[in-house]
Amino acid sequence: MSLNIHAVVFIRGAEKGISLLQNRYGKNVYQMKDGVMLVASNDLSSQISDYSSISGDNDDEAVRGAVFKLNGSYAGYAPGSLWEWLETIENAT
Repeated sequence: MSLNIHAVVFIRGAEKGISLLQNRYGKNVYQMKDGVMLVASNDLSSQISDYSSISGDNDDEAVRGAVFKLNGSYAGYAPGSLWEWLETIENAT
């Protein structure tokens, strides 16, 4: 079964959220840029949001952001490491 790719965009508290994602998903995480991650997982977007501690808490320390499930269609110009990561994930089945 192939893994879904999710984009996680942090608005606040990215360092904490990224650390939580890396601890949970290991090599199935790719950091696009500060605060923007790709996660390969069959978990639901809502689960990934929970695992990264994204919340609507009013506290100043709360992690804020959004998780988007991507449709599997990719295009553009990016570092080779991104395309290699995607190829590794896609061939892991």
